[in-house]
Amino acid sequence: MKLILSSFVILIILIVGGILLYNTDTNDKKARNDAIKVTAQIKKLRCKQRLKSDKSLVVVSYQQSDFSFFVSEDYCNQFKVGQSIEVYFSATYNKLFLNN
Repeated sequence: MKLILSSFVILIILIVGGILLYNTDTNDKKARNDAIKVTAQIKKLRCKQRLKSDKSLVVVSYQQSDFSFFVSEDYCNQFKVGQSIEVYFSATYNKLFLNN
């Protein structure tokens, strides 16, 4: 009885997780399709990675809002603080993308 109950709980968790993952992916695709090209400024960079699993941080400022991105160290080193870059912004979802 415990085996059936635990299997049922695990199955419910997997189904709910799959639905949440699907909805997140669908919203992200809609936001990318809705996005327009805009110019934003790099506000903060932290490219140094101390551990193997670390990601570099790029903070981009657009319309008095800050958006954070975790990127690889090589990609981060391409930018400088204060630099203007072309990004994609979805006003409907209030999301900013470094690339479309």
